[in-house]
Amino acid sequence: MEECYSENNICKNEFTNIILDEELKKLVYKEIVMAQDVNSPFYLSKLRNYQVYHDDLKEHFIRFYGKKPTQTDNLAFMLLLSYPKVYIERLKNFTDLKLAFNNRLEESDFESSGFTIYQGFGEANCICNEDIMYVHIFKNKYSGMNIQLGSVCNSRYGLISKNDPTFKTTCKKINEHRETEKERREGLPEGFYKKEKQDKKQKKEEDKLKKQEEQESKKREKELNKLNKKQPGSFKITNCAACDKDGIYKNNEIKICSSCIPSKVKTNLKIMRNSLNIEIKEAYKECVNCNRKFIDVNSNTEFCLCAICDEKWCLENCKFLECQTKFLKHKTVTDLYCPDCDEKITKCIDCKRDILKPSERCGNCHNKFVNKKIVKICQYCDDEFEVKEDTKWKTSCSDCYSDNRKKEKCQDCNNYFKKMKNENWRIRCKSCYYKNKNKV
Repeated sequence: MEECYSENNICKNEFTNIILDEELKKLVYKEIVMAQDVNSPFYLSKLRNYQVYHDDLKEHFIRFYGKKPTQTDNLAFMLLLSYPKVYIERLKNFTDLKLAFNNRLEESDFESSGFTIYQGFGEANCICNEDIMYVHIFKNKYSGMNIQLGSVCNSRYGLISKNDPTFKTTCKKINEHRETEKERREGLPEGFYKKEKQDKKQKKEEDKLKKQEEQESKKREKELNKLNKKQPGSFKITNCAACDKDGIYKNNEIKICSSCIPSKVKTNLKIMRNSLNIEIKEAYKECVNCNRKFIDVNSNTEFCLCAICDEKWCLENCKFLECQTKFLKHKTVTDLYCPDCDEKITKCIDCKRDILKPSERCGNCHNKFVNKKIVKICQYCDDEFEVKEDTKWKTSCSDCYSDNRKKEKCQDCNNYFKKMKNENWRIRCKSCYYKNKNKV
């Protein structure tokens, strides 16, 4: 499989050396009987080793191509065995299979359903016939069949996106296990490599911050020299009286930065000087994110953010009706609930709406489940409507049923009765229909 996709550049080559002809399909149909039989010793979802299927493919290759199959051919063949027969019958070539090819936006026929870690190599095989110890388990969405795959093969062939949240979580757990095993072999304390990574990351952030501060300092010095060139000795670098952050101020200007007091408030120096000892002293607040003290002239609320944190963070009311407490969240995050309520919330197993634990279903879905209701699409308006299992023959919602009924004269009693517009076969009212039926 030499096919690759990316968000900016997409290239498509031949999927595999195998030709998806009738001969190969016959072999696939034969193998599927055994591969998808839950009572078979070679049931695909329970296998650790796929040698029996690889051997059959090898015989097919030698017979028709005069050579052995590659690992890519083995993988492509095993993918076919995980699909239902009716799906394979529609396939014309391997490029018809929907795989993510590591593109998060690309839809795939497979999804990550867990992982297994074995004690050593040789206990399990990837579907390409390579020995693996760290096993990703992927499920075919059409058949529910599970297959084993190594992370190298998924990165190379892209059954699902490497950015898929479940796959990323699995990879993280596997890497943690690898680090733990490495620490055990080398006699290092538990968590050594994790701490080493954190220290490197922290040092990198500190170096980056230091570099930014140096750049800002140079930029500020350059700006100061430029200002003093126009008005010699009128400007200097000093710290803000509120947040202690350094900046450029005029000698006769109040030393408070615009983050603590907006610039427009400082325009009239006379008013600010007269009210400085009273109003500003009373307006000191502590930022709930960085704990920096600042002067807040716009808000009377108890919890507030300084101007710097307000660019990236916000205070939201918890959407849980019984809570409504304020919580801090990043503006790019879509959290609706505070951390305390987050632990109480789960998803309805049917409609995926947020509900309170320990319930499994929301009220609407629970009602459908208890009363054995199913959802159907109205043939007239295409809206969803609910029916009980014993009345699933209904094809229209109640509104459309009423709108589409017309009056018809019974051919026996000449009384009028109502029927649907498409029920041309109805020529008698209900009473005459049963009378006529009993006579017969």
